[in-house]
Amino acid sequence: MPEEWGVRTRDTGGVFSKPFGGAELLQVFRVSEPGITALEAVRAASEDRGVSPGFEEVRIGAVDNPLGGEAAELVYAYDSEDSGGRRQVAERVFTASDGRLYAVLGAAPEELWPRHEEILSTAVTHFDPYDSPF
Repeated sequence: MPEEWGVRTRDTGGVFSKPFGGAELLQVFRVSEPGITALEAVRAASEDRGVSPGFEEVRIGAVDNPLGGEAAELVYAYDSEDSGGRRQVAERVFTASDGRLYAVLGAAPEELWPRHEEILSTAVTHFDPYDSPF
């Protein structure tokens, strides 16, 4: 996580990290549906999020996994009152070193997006399920 991000919470939806007072968010969670592939997980997420106001699927499909194993990513945007405009989200589902599927979801106002893609990529690259709260 970026050093300036000081808010970290944990609940049934995973672990959430964000900056103090900021509209950015990083969520990490384990995919709980048994027998589902990474691509199936992001397709299901797209269907679930499709009801959000102004939903636009930017891209969806398989991506490289720096940890090995399968990975897929959904990138979408929607209108958000909380963010004061368009919000962009990327959800990457990947197989971790313990053989389970995890997801890292990054969300930010559109104008902050390029920085947030880098944060998401760093989080996935350095993810360690053996040093996580799962």
